[in-house]
Amino acid sequence: MVDLDLTCDYGPLTLKNPVVSSASEIIMDDKGVEKAVKIGGVGGIVTKSFTGDLPPVLKSVVRPGYFPMRKRFGTAYETAWMLGSAGFLARPPEIVIERYIPRMLKLCKEAEIPLIVSIINLDPEKFEYWASRFAETGIDALELDLQCPDVSRLFPIENHLKWGEEVVRRVSNVVDIPVIPKIGFENNPPEEYVETYRSAGADMIVAHGAGMGLVIDVEMEEVFGAPGLNPYIPGRPNIPFSLGRMARMMKVADIPFCGVGGIYKGVDALQYLLLGCSAVGMSSAVFLGGYGAFKVVIDGIREWMMNKGYSTPKEFIGKAKKSALFDVSRFIELMELPIINYQPNLQVQIMPSPEEKTSPVIPTVDPEKCSLCDLCTKTCLFDVYEKRDDKIVVNDLNTCWGCGLCVGICPQGAIRMIDKETGETLWGNKGTAKPYKELSQG
Repeated sequence: MVDLDLTCDYGPLTLKNPVVSSASEIIMDDKGVEKAVKIGGVGGIVTKSFTGDLPPVLKSVVRPGYFPMRKRFGTAYETAWMLGSAGFLARPPEIVIERYIPRMLKLCKEAEIPLIVSIINLDPEKFEYWASRFAETGIDALELDLQCPDVSRLFPIENHLKWGEEVVRRVSNVVDIPVIPKIGFENNPPEEYVETYRSAGADMIVAHGAGMGLVIDVEMEEVFGAPGLNPYIPGRPNIPFSLGRMARMMKVADIPFCGVGGIYKGVDALQYLLLGCSAVGMSSAVFLGGYGAFKVVIDGIREWMMNKGYSTPKEFIGKAKKSALFDVSRFIELMELPIINYQPNLQVQIMPSPEEKTSPVIPTVDPEKCSLCDLCTKTCLFDVYEKRDDKIVVNDLNTCWGCGLCVGICPQGAIRMIDKETGETLWGNKGTAKPYKELSQG
């Protein structure tokens, strides 16, 4: 049996495992820390974004303010709807520093995990002031919440990056602990943000905070929960968007990242880690499942490592980064137009133009696996398949574009894409398709 060690590095910080709490109400005081440590077994703690001196519009409280959607709309909505205005009345930073940080530090030191305090403000000078005050308490790092939709939407879009850059520069100049700016989906383009923050003194980057959105209750014919466009629509559907933006940032900045967004299971966290994130952050899963949600993800990572034979996350973190950062524009130059004028039912064939060719990649159907569900015949845009004599057959390969859609939709895994000349399997709905894999690794 492999002796597992989940310890990993997040910049200069050492985590007991790659899973940390994300800035939210789940860690507002020492009680939250105790639950995250004892019940969840987290590798590090990130607190609620503490702040002071906010304008009245951000001190209002919407009650109720949390609107889980799963029960109302089904399992596809595995998420929670949280209004930002419901979460800013956290304890004032003076009280947090005096009363709660000592207890939180004690619990983290006993658990041998770092304590990262998140802070937020509108005024860069006050950001700098509170950063200095918190740093003096002995915490391990500061997370700068520069992406909160409720705060960032108060700035004109063209001014937001300049404001964030000033905050990062001011804070990094007055503290001697790691400074970690947070980037959200509204911060575009992400490459410019990460480059700017790194140049201003950022040590690590955390991304992405949940973005804004809404859901319509069609039975009631009105917005679900609370009216208007609301911030914080977290959940697993955010994962592809977060990973895609993360890859874009990794192309331009060699800096440690903490991946956030939609982490509910081990497989979710592993996607971020394989991409190259040093750590992952969770919060919405805890809102919906309690502090044990951390343990579900950590156990999922541990089980996957055991099955794969890994003894430490350092052995696989970033393993998928090369293929994720590969320049896909190269594929366009290698593609050939598939035949589009071939019409077999006409007595007079319309010959293709010189640049049009039949696809070198074609499908093959395994009759032993095929359940005759007929899904491939219904969905193929080019009528490649036909149901004949109680089996699915390839009707005309000359019309096939080689797109591979049929492979992914076949519920039985009966279809593969193969090389037309050699019969070699090129795509079986796992990993990277073979032609692209060879290119990206070449």
